[in-house]
Amino acid sequence: MSGMLEPPYGPRDLSGMAIHIEGAPRQIEGALERMIASPWKAPNPAPDLLASGAMGGSALPADLVAAHYADRLPHPILATRDYHWPAWVSSNSLAVLSSYSGTTEETLALYREAAARRIPRVALSTGGTLGEWCD
Repeated sequence: MSGMLEPPYGPRDLSGMAIHIEGAPRQIEGALERMIASPWKAPNPAPDLLASGAMGGSALPADLVAAHYADRLPHPILATRDYHWPAWVSSNSLAVLSSYSGTTEETLALYREAAARRIPRVALSTGGTLGEWCD
């Protein structure tokens, strides 16, 4: 792929989405390499609930995983797009916070609330405040 869409669609790709799509395999390979280099230890015992805290595109993976694996997941996945966790998210759950920029205020609020409620948490970000808090 050249990064350009064939006419008549090329001029309509004003944001250059074709280039982003073309780069997805490289991003996935890079993520897999980083994961192998620094494996993540799963919590023990397994959480009773996986609570995702994210907004916009950062929230999509939780929705996709929940929909695709609903018939096979031993515990539910909750996607929260808000400033607060529902009451049933507890210290037996795992909060997964995601913000590409690391500055999404709802995600930061959920991170702080998880700490206050002693909910174990992990975060995914390219930096920003969320990245700083996780260092």
